Amino acid sequence: MKTINLIKVFIASPGDIAAKRNEVEETIYRWNIENTDNTKVILMPIRWETNAIPTYINNSSGQSVINKQIVENSDILLAIFGHKLGSPVDNYRSGTIAEIDYFYKNSKGEVGVFFLDEPVPQVLAEEYIEVKKYRDPHPTGGNAGLHQAGPRAGEVLSAGA
Repeated sequence: MKTINLIKVFIASPGDIAAKRNEVEETIYRWNIENTDNTKVILMPIRWETNAIPTYINNSSGQSVINKQIVENSDILLAIFGHKLGSPVDNYRSGTIAEIDYFYKNSKGEVGVFFLDEPVPQVLAEEYIEVKKYRDPHPTGGNAGLHQAGPRAGEVLSAGA
């Protein structure tokens, strides 16, 4: 029997790039297939859609439930932004920003924040201004890894290497 180190990788992003989250998850699975035997590490992709359990907690928002259930228990957070910040939750401009902030303040893990480098459709130009405000300068003061990722979100895992 082998001993394997499990690393939980929370994949966070606004809903407009759900397909990119899928690409990152597929890349993680490919990495596991190619590297787990040699590294004795397995990466477990964590997403709110598949890992959060619908729960009612009095006076708690859905975002705070997600934070407690899965963000808090993750080892790495990969956040990906496209042309939108996402929907406001609690006192944050988006759920993704809430997750980054919660993880950064409450975790011992690594944070990677990625911004897709793709042409901005005219219809999203105004929303993209908010993404740029968040990106430049990033509120973590440079402690999080900031990366420009190419059009394939699978490149996210190698962008910071």
